[in-house]
Amino acid sequence: MVQVRDKFEHVSMLERPVPSTLGPQRRLPAFADEETPPNQFAGNDNSLQPNYTLQGVDLPLHGASPLPTPDLVKFDGNPIHYPVFVSNFEAHIGNKLKDPASRSQYLIQYCRGEVRALIEFCAVLEPHAGYRKAREILFENFGEPPIIARSCVTS
Repeated sequence: MVQVRDKFEHVSMLERPVPSTLGPQRRLPAFADEETPPNQFAGNDNSLQPNYTLQGVDLPLHGASPLPTPDLVKFDGNPIHYPVFVSNFEAHIGNKLKDPASRSQYLIQYCRGEVRALIEFCAVLEPHAGYRKAREILFENFGEPPIIARSCVTS
């Protein structure tokens, strides 16, 4: 039996040419965040902001995402909800803001009831210390593993 060798066998599957129906010798992106050649320029103001196409959806290079904005739930003091709240807060607010005063304000804003009352005074502290203290208070009162475990057992 004769073994046929592919002329592209040394090239990964993602770098192989696309059939000519999609254009001459173009390479498909491996991931959504990988750059592809610009397909058009955005805006009617003659700006040179290229758009990129991903499976027929035009995405601006900088700007709004086609995904809905996540809804961050306010923390109510239930230790069972603490790990998810902290994870979501850090992912959507804490890691995106450089200013510790803003992070502190958002943290207070996304807490309610007695939890909020526990950490509101942190806003008057020096920004770095205030944010750190508010996170520390939340962890000590709601995030310690024994507290979460006890809450899971009693619920």
